[in-house]
Amino acid sequence: MTDLDSRPLSEPVASETIVVKPNIQNTITQNMGNKNIDFFFPDYIGYMLPSQSYISMTIEMEGRGNPIPSPSAGFHSLFNTIRSYDGTNSNLLSEMVQYNTQVSQIYSYAKTDSLLNTRLMFEGLNPTDNYTNNAYWSPKGIWAATPFNASSTALSFVNEVAKPVQINSTLKTFLLSTEKFLPLNVMGGLRTSLQLEDYRRSLEFLTGGMGVQSGADYSNGMCPTNTLIKDATSTDGFTVSITGAGYTTDNVYPIFDSNNDCRGFVNVGTVAAGGDVVANQLKWLCTSSGSNTPPTFETGNLTIGILGVGAGQITTVAVIRVTQFANLYGNLAVGSVNSPYFVDIGTFDPTSSLNAGAAPVALLNFFGGGVLRKPFRCLNPIPANTSGNGQADQFPTNNNVFTIGDFIYLNTALTASAGNEKPLGVVTGFSRGDRVQNTFYDNAGNPHAPDGGQAPLRVFFAPNAAPITGLPLLSGTTAKTGIAVGTLGGGTAGTGYSGTPDGETGNGFQIYVKLSDRVNGTASSQLNHVAPTYNPEVATRMNAKVGFKINNLQYQVKKVMLDERIAQADMAAANGAGYKFDVEETFTQLSNLPDTTGPTNQLISNPNITRALGVLSVPLNQNDQFEINKQSLVGNPSNMSNYQYDMGTDGRQPIRTVPVEKASLDNPLVETQHISELIKTNEAFGYFTSNLSKVGMNFAVGRCFSRPNMFYDLMRAGSLMLLANYESASSGQKLFIHFIHHLRSITFSRNNVSIAN
Repeated sequence: MTDLDSRPLSEPVASETIVVKPNIQNTITQNMGNKNIDFFFPDYIGYMLPSQSYISMTIEMEGRGNPIPSPSAGFHSLFNTIRSYDGTNSNLLSEMVQYNTQVSQIYSYAKTDSLLNTRLMFEGLNPTDNYTNNAYWSPKGIWAATPFNASSTALSFVNEVAKPVQINSTLKTFLLSTEKFLPLNVMGGLRTSLQLEDYRRSLEFLTGGMGVQSGADYSNGMCPTNTLIKDATSTDGFTVSITGAGYTTDNVYPIFDSNNDCRGFVNVGTVAAGGDVVANQLKWLCTSSGSNTPPTFETGNLTIGILGVGAGQITTVAVIRVTQFANLYGNLAVGSVNSPYFVDIGTFDPTSSLNAGAAPVALLNFFGGGVLRKPFRCLNPIPANTSGNGQADQFPTNNNVFTIGDFIYLNTALTASAGNEKPLGVVTGFSRGDRVQNTFYDNAGNPHAPDGGQAPLRVFFAPNAAPITGLPLLSGTTAKTGIAVGTLGGGTAGTGYSGTPDGETGNGFQIYVKLSDRVNGTASSQLNHVAPTYNPEVATRMNAKVGFKINNLQYQVKKVMLDERIAQADMAAANGAGYKFDVEETFTQLSNLPDTTGPTNQLISNPNITRALGVLSVPLNQNDQFEINKQSLVGNPSNMSNYQYDMGTDGRQPIRTVPVEKASLDNPLVETQHISELIKTNEAFGYFTSNLSKVGMNFAVGRCFSRPNMFYDLMRAGSLMLLANYESASSGQKLFIHFIHHLRSITFSRNNVSIAN
C-alpha cells in the first residue's frame, strides 16, 4: 500500500497573514456611535481566505453597573451595519443592516459546547452575572466574604476594575466568513466599512435591569430584607430596659455599644420626673462623629451618655436597644463624613427575602414571579453551611446590582412612582449584614442561627447632607450633660428627606439606581460634602459614565498564494467576458408596528430578488432599543398568536397558520410547526439549529423559500408580507427586523461591475 504522505494529491497552498489597519488609528469610544470604521484590503494581496481572516481588537468597558457587550451577541453587538465595496468604492458588494440582531439569532439557535467556548474565548461573550469570574471586570473584594464591622474602615470596596478583553473573530457576513477564496486582484481590492451601534443599544449591565429605574418604569427595584425604617417622626425605634436618671429634656446624647464605641446620637425628647428616659420619646438624631455605623437590634444593649456626678449630669445611665428589624434613618443626618448609613438587600429564599413588611403574596407578585420572563429580583443567596458550598461566596454566582458611586433611591410603595421616591445617598461600600437569616431569638433576645445563617448584602451609603456641628464630645462634660438640640448647627441636606418609607404601614419598599445617573454620571450636587476618607474613590466613581474603549483594532487577513496560472486566468476572464462569482447576501428591512390587537400585515419590499432562500422576522420591543438595562437585540413574541407569509401569486405560506401563542407564556413552550419552520429557515440562512432553549426568549418567525440547493423567485411572486395575528392581547410597540437571505451574482469585467440578486 502506498504511503498516504508520500504522494499528496495536490501541492500544498502557501499562505501568510497580513495585518491591515483601519482608517481610525486612535481609541474608539461610545461617543463615536454611528461612525464608520473602514478597512481597505489592497489588490496586491491577491487571494484572501475570509474564513481564516480575523478582526482583532481589545475592548475595555467603562462606567458603573459593570456594563458589558450584550450577552445576546458578544462583541458583535457593537456593530450595527457591515458593508463591503470593491476597490474603487463604487459598487456595494455586500451589506448587512442590523448585523448585531442577526448574530443574536445565530447565538441563540446555533449553540453547542464547542461554539460556546469559542465565543467565550474569542468573541467577547460574558454569559453570567458573576462579577468575580468576569471577562470584563475584576473586583477588589467580595461582599459575601466581608463580615460586617461597625467601623466603616472595614468596608469592602467592591469597586470593579475594567479589564481589556482580546477579540479575535471572523465577522458573520458571508463575504467575510466564506471558505471560498476572494480574488482581491480581480476586485481591485476590497473596502469594508463597520458602522458602530449606539452604545445604549449594544451594551447591557452585568445583572441586566435589576435595580435600575428608567423613565416612568419603576418595576426593577431590588427587594430589601424585612426592615422597618425609622424616620424623623418615628417614636418606636428603641426599647428601654433601664430608664436611667438625670437626663435633660430635648438634649442630645451619644450612645455607646458594649465595646464603648459611639454608634450615633439620640434626642431623649421629654424625660419623666427625675430625668428618666421614656421609650416613645427617644428619637434618632445622627450617626457617629467618628467612623462607626448606626446600631441595629443585633448590636445588643446600648448606653446613653456617660455617668456624671455634678448638677445636670446623668446620675444613672439608661440602657436601650434598637427595635428588632429597625433601621435608624431619622433625617439621614450624619455626625461625620466617615459614618455611613446602610440598607440590607435580601439574598435568601424568595418568600423570606420578599417578606419586607407587607403580605408575602403581594410582594412575591411585585418582585417577580419566579418564571423566565419575570424572575425574582433577588440577589443570589449565600449558601448554608450544610449545602457543601463555602459561605464566602454566593450561589451559584457572586452578583451585586450596585457599584461604588451609584446614587440609590428608595420607593415607599409597591405601585412605585416619582411621587413616592426618596433619595438615600451615594454608595460607598459593601459587606455582609449582621442580621442573619434563619435566626430565631430566645426569651432573652439572643440570636441563634442553627444552620450558620445567611447574611444579606449590606449596602453602605453617604447621604446628601453635611455633618452636624456642635455635637457632644464623646468624653467629658457634654457627654454627661448632653447638648440642647436647638444649639446644633450644620446638617444641611441637599435633597431633604422625610416620610415613612417602608413597611410600617404595610407597603413594603424597593431600592434602585437611576439609569440616567449611570449614563450621564451622578451630579456632584448629590454629595454636598467631601467624600469619605475610608473610600477616596467615591468622588471619581460618581463621575463615571457608561461606555467602552476599543484599541489595537486591526484585521488579520489570510493571504493565499495560488498558482500564478490561476491568477492569470482569473484576470483574463475579468478583462474578457467577465469574472463571475456568487455570494450569499442578506437584505434587511425595518418595520414599525404600533400597539395592535387583531390581524396585522407588513409589506416586506425586496430589491429585485430572483434567487431568494428564506425570510426571518424578529420582533423587537420598540421601547427597549436605547435602554442599557433592557435587552435590545432579542425578539419578543408579545402575545403573537399565529403567523403566515403572503407570497404574492403563490398565496399564503404555509397553508395553515403557524401557531406561536405558547412562546408568550411566562415559561415559554415550543410548538412543533413553529420549530419546524425555524429549523428550515435557519438552514437557509446558513447556520444549523442545535439549541431550542431560547425559542421564546429570543423569538423569531421565518419561512424557508426552497429546498436545499434551490432558490425562489420573489420578483415573480410579486410581493412578500408578514401576516401576524394578535388575537387575545395587544402586541405592544414593536420594531420588526425582516431579513431576506438570497444569492447574489457579482461579475467583474473590463468596463464595469454588474450585480444581480
